[in-house]
Amino acid sequence: MTNKHSNDAPVTLTIASAADRPLVRSMLRRYLSELGQYDEVSSDYPYFDLYWQPGEARWPYLIDAGPARIGFAFVRAPDEPDIDYAIAEFFILPHARGRGRGIAAARALWRAHPGRWEVSVMRRNAPAHRFWPRAIAAAGAANVACLERYGDAVFHFDIAG
Repeated sequence: MTNKHSNDAPVTLTIASAADRPLVRSMLRRYLSELGQYDEVSSDYPYFDLYWQPGEARWPYLIDAGPARIGFAFVRAPDEPDIDYAIAEFFILPHARGRGRGIAAARALWRAHPGRWEVSVMRRNAPAHRFWPRAIAAAGAANVACLERYGDAVFHFDIAG
């Protein structure tokens, strides 16, 4: 899956293989550490191995811009009846931010999994509160709603197939 933004290298998503797990775990640690500045976050991530278990409705993606690996995303199918997919985790390495690559990656994820989506944003994560509404709008999402759950913002929206 590829999505080009501006004059930058195309953003490409690939499913992370079992061989990619150490790399993804390393990026996950960095991501969780960064989230720790907004709220208390455990460095333990009990769902990690589930992303590579057969039969689990979870997808671990690597995000590349040209030849450079710039991040990862975890997508899952929640148990909620009205939601098809949720972005569980989404991380663009700091040096790759601010060039539209995150929006391009999010749009590519949503195109790969059309349906009703959920994105949750930690209440104190101001950069994410700026990013996600822009990404959702750029994707042309329909039926967008922003709810509050335990103090966090939760976006629900539809992506057409």
